[in-house]
Amino acid sequence: MFYENDYQNREELRAVNVSLCHYKADQARGFPLHCHSFFELDYSILGDRTAFLRGNKINLPEGSLFFIPLLNSHATNNTAPYTENVIIQFSWDFLYVNAKTMSQKTSIIPAGELLENGYIIPKKGGALEDCLKSISQVSPVHCVNDLDVEERITESKNKNIKISNLKNVKFISRYTPYMEWKINGLTMKLITLLLEHGYLEIVENIEDTMGVICMQPVLDILITQPETRLSLQEAAEIACMSYSNFSRTFKQLIGYSYVDYCNIMRVQRAKELLLSSKLSVTEIAHQLNFGSINYFNRVFKKFNGDTPLQYRKKTQV
Repeated sequence: MFYENDYQNREELRAVNVSLCHYKADQARGFPLHCHSFFELDYSILGDRTAFLRGNKINLPEGSLFFIPLLNSHATNNTAPYTENVIIQFSWDFLYVNAKTMSQKTSIIPAGELLENGYIIPKKGGALEDCLKSISQVSPVHCVNDLDVEERITESKNKNIKISNLKNVKFISRYTPYMEWKINGLTMKLITLLLEHGYLEIVENIEDTMGVICMQPVLDILITQPETRLSLQEAAEIACMSYSNFSRTFKQLIGYSYVDYCNIMRVQRAKELLLSSKLSVTEIAHQLNFGSINYFNRVFKKFNGDTPLQYRKKTQV
């Protein structure tokens, strides 16, 4: 689990309004659990895939579209040997500069079928599908393999690494004003269509978007160091916010209470250790500072459905 600072093509958030990439993945595993401070739309063109969003597993059939709000942890796995998908990433500022009536407390969230199922399948020949096809045609095409995935992870985890020091980097795209206008226009069309169909909705009562910036150093710690016992008060101080404002803002932006999110990150790390190490369940509970084996079992089962021991036995079969 890690925090991603830049867009998928290595563009900085202030460099472009929208980042597009049309992925053609032959035997690539997908992308591991991470989060970022921009929105994401993921459209599956070929091959079945699986997504993990806010602790829920979502099966993505061909033709499905799912939406990732700001700062929501997510991952994808490719279940088919060959997959194609388009990922559209855009910042809150992109929405703001295109709507002068939008306030600092306005945002978009999933609604209707997109909220209930986690994804939608646009109607064949409909306006949504046509728009998505147009977007895929103007997106940079990139054939993805596990090496590309590892490079992205390495860059995100080691922010001081320069791209010039990495081999086989193929994500970088050269933008022109025409290309940006084309991409921006199609992305705004897609967002408005999703709003018109009731798959997204505009909310006016979120905390000021400065909260997103304030949360980033806290999330970086929780994601990269899940074993760290960071109290809510300490997290609020890192975010330069009051205790009550931090607690309320965190729940509104992330969708979980601070305590639940900390436990989700620790459970995710525990799952990795259960699969990749020979540490006992008790040793993992101690390493991740759960306090007691009983509490570890209870929290793990709450977010995973099984106890740690049951999970290890199932995955080793």
